[in-house]
Amino acid sequence: MNDVNVDSKTIKNIHLEIDVTPTFSLAAQQNAYPILKSIRIIYSKSEDCELEPLQSLKLELKGIHDWLEPEEWHIDRLESGQSINLQLKELRFPFDKLFSITEEIKHELSFELFSAEGELLNDFNTTVSVLPANYWGGEERQPSLLAAFVKPNGVYVESLVRKVALTLEKAGHGRAVDGYQSNTREKPYLMLAALWNVLFQEKLAYVSPPKGFAKRGQRVRLAADISHSRMAACLDSSLLFASCIEAMALNPVIAITKEHAFAGAWLIDEKLPILTNDDPQDVRKRVDNRDLVLFETTLVTNDSPVTFEQARDHARTLLAEELESKFVMVIDIAQARAQSIKPLSTVEEKKVEKTSDEETADLELPVIPPLPPVRKDEQVIEDTPETRIDTWSRKLLDLTKKNRLLNFNDRAVAIKLYCPDIATMEDMLADGTKFKFQSAQESPYFDPSRDSEVFRLQTGSDVHREFALNQIKNKVLIANQPIKKLEKNSVELFRKAKNDLEEGGSNTLFLALGFLKWKENPEDAKSYKAPLLLVPVKLTRRSAKAPVYVEQLQEEEPTFNLTLIEFLQSEHDINLSEFKNELPEDESGVDVDYVWQQVRDAVKEQAGFELVEELVLGSFSFAKYLMWKDLSDRLDDLKENPFVKHLVDNPRDPYPQASTFIERDEIDQKLDPATVYTPLNCDSSQLVAVDASARSQDFVLEGPPGTGKSETIANIIAHNIGLGRKVLFVAEKMAALNVVYRRLEKAGLDHLCLELHSNKANKRAVLDQLNKAWQKRKGLNPKEWETNVAELRKRKDQLNSYVRALHAKSKFGLTARDAISAIALNRDSLIVTVNWQPDIDAAPISSEKDLNKARELIEQLALAFSDVKELNIQAFAPVMATEWSNVWQSRLLGAIDRWQKGKREIEKPLSVLLSNFSLEKTSITLNNLKLIEGLHDLAVTASKHDISYAIDSGAKGRIEVIREIAKLKVEFDAAIDEISHGLTSENVSKVPVENWRKLAEDANTGWFKSFFRRRKINSEARAIGLSKLDNLSIIEKIGKCQQLQLDIEAKLRDIEGYSIWLGWNTQPECLEKMAELGDKVRVWVSALVNLSDDPTEVLIPLKKWFIEGREFIEESKVYSTSEAYKETLRKLVTDTSELHDMGLDIASDSELSGVDQSLSEICSQASKLKSWCEWQSAKSKVAGLNLESFSQALEAGRVSHEDLAEQFRVAFCQWLAPLLIDAKDELRQFKASSHEQTIEAFKEVDERVAKITSEYIVALVSDSKPVQGENDNPKQFGVLSKELQKKTRHIPIRSLIDQLGHSLLDLCPCLMMSPLSVAQFLPSDFRGFDLVVFDEASQMTTWDSVGAIARGKNVIIVGDPKQMPPTNFFSAGGNSDDPDEEDLESILDQALAARLPLKRLMGHYRSRHETLIAFSNSKYYENSLVTYPSSETKESAVSLHRVDGIYAKGAGRNNPIEAKAVVDEIVRRLLDKNESKKSIGVVTLNTDQQRTIEDLLDDARRQNSAIEKHFQDGPDKEPVFVKNLESVQGDERDVIMLSLAYGPTELGAKTMSMNFGPLNKSGGERRLNVAITRATTEIVVFSSFDSSMIDLSRTNSVAVEHLKHFLEFAEKGPIALSEIASADHGVDQFDSDFEEAVAQELRAKGWKIQTQVGVSKFRVDLGVLHPDKPGKYIAGVECDGATYHGSPAARDRDRVRQIILESLGWNIVRLWSTDYFVDPESAIEKVDSKLREILETEMKQGSVIEQESEPETETETSTLAQLATLTSESESHESEEFVDGNRSEEQVLNPSDYFKPEYSDRLRQLAREVLRERPGITLHSLALELANLHGLAKTSKKQTDYLRTLVEHFAGIKENDGYSPTLWSSPEEVANIIEWRGLDAFGYERSWKELAYEEALGLAKFAQAKSPASPVDVMFDELNIKRRHEATISKFNEWIEREKELASSKPAI
Repeated sequence: MNDVNVDSKTIKNIHLEIDVTPTFSLAAQQNAYPILKSIRIIYSKSEDCELEPLQSLKLELKGIHDWLEPEEWHIDRLESGQSINLQLKELRFPFDKLFSITEEIKHELSFELFSAEGELLNDFNTTVSVLPANYWGGEERQPSLLAAFVKPNGVYVESLVRKVALTLEKAGHGRAVDGYQSNTREKPYLMLAALWNVLFQEKLAYVSPPKGFAKRGQRVRLAADISHSRMAACLDSSLLFASCIEAMALNPVIAITKEHAFAGAWLIDEKLPILTNDDPQDVRKRVDNRDLVLFETTLVTNDSPVTFEQARDHARTLLAEELESKFVMVIDIAQARAQSIKPLSTVEEKKVEKTSDEETADLELPVIPPLPPVRKDEQVIEDTPETRIDTWSRKLLDLTKKNRLLNFNDRAVAIKLYCPDIATMEDMLADGTKFKFQSAQESPYFDPSRDSEVFRLQTGSDVHREFALNQIKNKVLIANQPIKKLEKNSVELFRKAKNDLEEGGSNTLFLALGFLKWKENPEDAKSYKAPLLLVPVKLTRRSAKAPVYVEQLQEEEPTFNLTLIEFLQSEHDINLSEFKNELPEDESGVDVDYVWQQVRDAVKEQAGFELVEELVLGSFSFAKYLMWKDLSDRLDDLKENPFVKHLVDNPRDPYPQASTFIERDEIDQKLDPATVYTPLNCDSSQLVAVDASARSQDFVLEGPPGTGKSETIANIIAHNIGLGRKVLFVAEKMAALNVVYRRLEKAGLDHLCLELHSNKANKRAVLDQLNKAWQKRKGLNPKEWETNVAELRKRKDQLNSYVRALHAKSKFGLTARDAISAIALNRDSLIVTVNWQPDIDAAPISSEKDLNKARELIEQLALAFSDVKELNIQAFAPVMATEWSNVWQSRLLGAIDRWQKGKREIEKPLSVLLSNFSLEKTSITLNNLKLIEGLHDLAVTASKHDISYAIDSGAKGRIEVIREIAKLKVEFDAAIDEISHGLTSENVSKVPVENWRKLAEDANTGWFKSFFRRRKINSEARAIGLSKLDNLSIIEKIGKCQQLQLDIEAKLRDIEGYSIWLGWNTQPECLEKMAELGDKVRVWVSALVNLSDDPTEVLIPLKKWFIEGREFIEESKVYSTSEAYKETLRKLVTDTSELHDMGLDIASDSELSGVDQSLSEICSQASKLKSWCEWQSAKSKVAGLNLESFSQALEAGRVSHEDLAEQFRVAFCQWLAPLLIDAKDELRQFKASSHEQTIEAFKEVDERVAKITSEYIVALVSDSKPVQGENDNPKQFGVLSKELQKKTRHIPIRSLIDQLGHSLLDLCPCLMMSPLSVAQFLPSDFRGFDLVVFDEASQMTTWDSVGAIARGKNVIIVGDPKQMPPTNFFSAGGNSDDPDEEDLESILDQALAARLPLKRLMGHYRSRHETLIAFSNSKYYENSLVTYPSSETKESAVSLHRVDGIYAKGAGRNNPIEAKAVVDEIVRRLLDKNESKKSIGVVTLNTDQQRTIEDLLDDARRQNSAIEKHFQDGPDKEPVFVKNLESVQGDERDVIMLSLAYGPTELGAKTMSMNFGPLNKSGGERRLNVAITRATTEIVVFSSFDSSMIDLSRTNSVAVEHLKHFLEFAEKGPIALSEIASADHGVDQFDSDFEEAVAQELRAKGWKIQTQVGVSKFRVDLGVLHPDKPGKYIAGVECDGATYHGSPAARDRDRVRQIILESLGWNIVRLWSTDYFVDPESAIEKVDSKLREILETEMKQGSVIEQESEPETETETSTLAQLATLTSESESHESEEFVDGNRSEEQVLNPSDYFKPEYSDRLRQLAREVLRERPGITLHSLALELANLHGLAKTSKKQTDYLRTLVEHFAGIKENDGYSPTLWSSPEEVANIIEWRGLDAFGYERSWKELAYEEALGLAKFAQAKSPASPVDVMFDELNIKRRHEATISKFNEWIEREKELASSKPAI
């Protein structure tokens, strides 16, 4: 948010961070844009004092009149140093308000945070601008909402589309407007052209847009508005076009420049991956590829005809490179719809369509320009199993122009070579010749005047040809590129080939010999080039200064472009299949001339095709082709694997399989260590996966960053090999394969794993490995295995049994550990005891519920005690409440007062009613008052109904008769309805039923009678009014109906005289209601009658008022009095109920006068209420549990009531603890020393079993492996024997594997391959694997994976769905930064979609500081990762390095200033003695920034030869890498520098683009997660902007939102993460009372204790701070509490965890609660003793480091040393042999010359030069400088003494006791004191121990002058010393004293 809109003040360390959308509109609300985006409350800690937690906070948002209702958030608790995110509430503005406003208005949102007491802690005010409904906010305000104004469903739009259909029909193209269904580009093009013609005919008028609309937006004319007004600005017309285009089922786009807008559409069913793309280069590429058409929409308003082609051409000019500065963005409407941005919902009135009155000439549809066909992958096809496999095949065989093998772009990074004799050059390469490159500009015949570009040698004279031929002989290739471009491209190709090999496992560097030039259509002007022959080569260079050489890869054969063969065959029916398998050869290599001639012959008939003889070194990838070939060869076999079959047939359905997994906490119980083969460290979550891997099941193993995924895979492989299973391990990245292989190599199982990662697999290496596997047979004796496993099982059970016993819950819900904890903290304060028998079963309570009840009774007892003796029991008898409070008492007294008032109020109406109804003698009780209320009910009823029938004599029977009549009437009505035939209640009685019965009986005797009898009956029926009776059976029903009528009439006599029966139309429901009403009246009357001894006394007035006077009842006094009575009674009853609810019970039969007196007495003695409420009941209940000792202690004054509950808790635990300990042998017999010995024994045997596991696996495998040399070996091994005997000309690896068949897996049960090498080396029928393990599966597409998966029975998909998705980065010509390149679905995504079981690795072991993973753990892993705290106390290892950089948008896409800052920091660290030990990696967001940093690093390496070694691979240290987001997954370094690159495009800009390249893609947050989780020690974020510049209202990208939050995290530290509370110093958080007791006792012994160290689920119980090093913990004290018990297995608990903590610098000391319970003092003494031992050891080590006076150690290479190195004058780089990567081209002096006599002058000269540069340095410093110049890291006493003899002849030397002599370049310069020169006087930071004695005195002088009071402090600051040891302070004081002596001895002036 912009600061100008925010007004926030901070009170009491409370900060409000509220992110509110600054701009809002109807479109925003309808598309679910939130007004509130985040609310964070931060409670920062204070440096001055400890802050208390805040309770019951409330955040209020004030309402806005007519716009917004107030909202509230409640926060229960907030700790100091904590921040929380509040759950967002949806704020909605009223639709009518948003729709009706006509101008932008501003609303202020006001937030206020209140404490529990109502104190205002903080407020926050911000402004929201609300736009009119028809206003688009522009680039700065929710630009993506422009898509909401594209409305395809309006009336006007539909009419235009209808005209488009007619236009198409008229032109003979049919009237179908069917989107992309034609699967051609031509039909969409025609639709767009027809739309253009239709809109041109509309004769719209053009109006100018508002200035700056692209930035700030404008009011939009929707289609309906344009239809009416006939006017449109550029944005209006673009939206109209886009609406029509979307209505035609095409995908529209809208392009925005600074002052203009125009539209376009896709010709294929595609969309941009980024909704708002601000890079014109990307858009141009799509337009030029003819995938996207843009056109100038305002030309449709021209008076003279303008064609669609003209509009299209004009739009293309607006994208020209020279106009890039004006380009703003393209908004893709289809992508907007995919992101749920819907058209604006408004009511559009149907308007009369208007057309132009002027006559216009009809525009003809244009001739369709040449357009490429729609490829299959671009077509709209149904998703079926068949098309799915076809899609996989097409994804692998890319026959599009995106493939560099078919379309080699001249702008691609490559080296174009001029070689007059390509065949000779190819022969030389084949013979192993290395060539270097020379630019044509370096030719002696180069003439720059002839051409402004590089002279084109291939068109030159014979002189140039002769020169080039001679250079070939000299092993030099001429490049047709300038010198700088040649150097740049060669380095880039070198880097790319190296990176591709590491990431994709294949060589991508080839020398292309000849190209096929081809066209899509013969008439096209544009042509494409495809390489023909490809010679695999590699580039080498020794250092950054050395030149680049090219040589052929001897292990790979030259090949023809196989993708081109398939393309020509499928697309053009040109057959070049003769070159598929082998190439024709001449004497030395490929017969190039023959191949070229064959190609020429094959294409000679194809127009637009020709062969060009060009030679290019470039990057090409065959990987996908080989995988396609493998897949296509094995299509029939794929479905033999169930999972692959599922992916083909039903990929979205759940995968049906039975799967079983052991849970983490079941491992020790269910897993037998004898059957688990894990030679490497393995925690419980890893072991779950290892165990599951051996079952016949497929599952997903999620491996978040740093969770030991590679180690787990290695264990899975080892375990399965041990079980006799065959494993295929597949990883695309070489690094991922190597790290697993190295772990297995470390375990001694590497010979069982054949590594075949593409070109790494050279024939000789494979044979050597197979030979090694064949020969190695030694293994472990099974008996030794069983013995060790039995020991491990025993130790594990011992440890687990103790933990189980200690933490087993008793029936009271408490563990022995709980009881011990309570006693530990409160042992000395216990006064009262539980006097129960020492027998759990004999206790008066038997469950946790009983214990809780007892605890509650104790609390009640305590509360009741304060004033028990003074209570007046009789006075408070009505009070039944058992809980008291001041509020309650106040409310009670108030309620009593209200009750008494209510009683007085009811007396007046009551007396009137009593007298009127003769009830004066009635007893006034609550029951009777409620009965009297019936008078009001009677009055109300009588006013509406005549109730005499319910009061008169016989009312009961009368009401019953009414009810019976109602039932009969129901039956009667139903009978009438059933009979129908015109029968009614009036005529039913007229029917002569008896006569008709007789006639009906006669009718049954014969047909003749039947006719006449029926006729007679129907005749009579007509007379009555009935219709014809066809069925005479109806007569009986009529008879029944007549009887019902008679029954009703009989009963009506009983209710005559009452207005109840209203004739036969009376409804039964009305009768029933009258009966119900009568019942109610009788109840009321009966109640009133019972109040009197004489009923008639009551009945007479009742009849008088409610029967005789009912007409006037409403106006009567009785009616009004009864109403008043009812109201006052209701109030009295409410008041009585209120008293009852508060514990004061008024008996319903009590006289109210007596109650009134009691209540008055209670009020007068209100102070006694508390005692009565609490004491009496509590005391008797406590006595029932044999706990009288507690009430006795209260009465005796031995304990206060405040402490009573705690006394009971501790007393109960004191009674319980020994009983629980005695009940378990493990606890009763526990001894700390024995238990720790068991732990050590367990660790030893666990480690031993891990070590011998490998040997046992070897033994198990050897049983099934053939013995080398024996005759009965399978025949396949004869082939291997033969190959092993050969020296050269081995058969290809694929052939060897083919001939060995599955026998290969008997030698090497595990093959480690990339997807490419699987396709490359494994025969199509090779399917012998039991298990396939896929690593980094999130980066593997399904089509890349299924070929390998299908070779096994089961698969484990290993990866992380929160990390990198697959991309086309490593496909042919792929580019991660290209927004056109969408992310692909991975095999991991498919597996999760199929709902394969998912197991996650939980322990994070990479980060040496928890903050390195804290952000990802919070954002992506639900804080589920278990991380381990660092032994350092620094708050964060993530920092932000803000740079004033500028992002070069467009072609550059880099940030050179930021890149330089990164490189400067790298160089600084590499030259720093301490920092250089840490490995460094750089991660960039795009490849352009990566290249920029790599180039600057190369420059730095040339200038600083000392850093070159850090860029070379070594056994102990990984080299510096620079990678982008797409290639960094799987890598790690100590320090990661993240260069964001993106940022402001102008210096000082306040805003910036929200386009962050790959991050803006869907799933960009996965990329961010990868980038920020690569570091083990530190992350440094280099950014040219801060978090405040990321405006989330301008982007929908989740990744950009997360980037903003990550920058906040880097800026502010962990507090920026909500819900994260770091372990702040001084804030105690204890796991239990036990830890608190231990902390108190250790603090009493002088230790500084920090509790619960850590931020994740795992915490160190107590961190002991180093007394002299505040930034470090000396040790961690671990108790056996929840953290210890929480570990699911013994290995996690007692081995793995300690290994991790010790690796992070912790010393772990354990304290056992059982031991402490028996003897607390001794237990604490042991811990104290161990801590002092650790401290003493550390002090000794620190002293050695700090006080080392003879620096025989490494020191950093000084700037002078770097500059003084001598470079060789010879062209040493001409040598073709490699040298050690740690040596640069610059050559240091030869150390072997140091003591040679003839070398003394040179050494003396060097010494003199050094002393001139640095006068007044020590002899030791001089010796060390010269040693460095000679390539030595150290100096020696011999060197120092020798150097002294050399310099004595010229140097000034001053001796100082106890110090190395000080030297100057001449005696004249010698001085007694050297003025302080600063720590970096010589260009680098010196160590204070290097200072000469005289300069040390100068420092002392300087310090005293600066701060006479504390000069030592100044000296520490000047020397940048952080740690202050006594020895150092003493030395500084000595210097100060000596300087004072020297000053005082000087003569006065």
